[in-house]
Amino acid sequence: MVNSYIMIMKVIAFSGAQNSGKTTLMKAYAKSLEASGSKVQTGYKVPEGVDASISRRSKRLGFGINEETSFESQYHIMLSYLLADMETRKQAEVDGVDWIVYDRSIMDHLPYAHKVSNGRDYFMLEDMSNQHRQRFPIDYTVYCYPVPFDNDGHRSISQEFQDDIVERFDSIMPAPDVRLPNVSIKERIDLLDRYLFIEEE
Repeated sequence: MVNSYIMIMKVIAFSGAQNSGKTTLMKAYAKSLEASGSKVQTGYKVPEGVDASISRRSKRLGFGINEETSFESQYHIMLSYLLADMETRKQAEVDGVDWIVYDRSIMDHLPYAHKVSNGRDYFMLEDMSNQHRQRFPIDYTVYCYPVPFDNDGHRSISQEFQDDIVERFDSIMPAPDVRLPNVSIKERIDLLDRYLFIEEE
């Protein structure tokens, strides 16, 4: 039996390393969809509210992120995203949402986990993520290339760390549907609309 939300909703997830403009693009693209008459849900539903950040919550709980991350931290972040994805989709189904727009793919923790995990641990997380992705598919995964650093005190501003994570995104992640270069938000939205328009045709 296929869940009804799979048939009536579209899910798009912006993916990429830290400082890729994913959250900014999520908000801007949601406004674009709303302007066309769509009902949109943005972000993952988490205990502090839809707009809360799972990684910030994990950090407050004492789990390391960025260069200080560990396998335990990535395991916690992964489980948090998987549960939040399920809860967000269920609420969106109740609310009659047309689009869910995420600023993270549920696979985005994998490059970070790959950096700090041994083979057995990493493949366990990869398998769990893939199983979730098959059960709760994402219609469009959009990879965002990095933009200039924004020192917000939360995300890493280490170029070496970012380069390492970007390389792991390229080598271990499933191929995205769209790749967006480091251009303006408007140009990114235009490129994405062009792709989605062709797909819908």
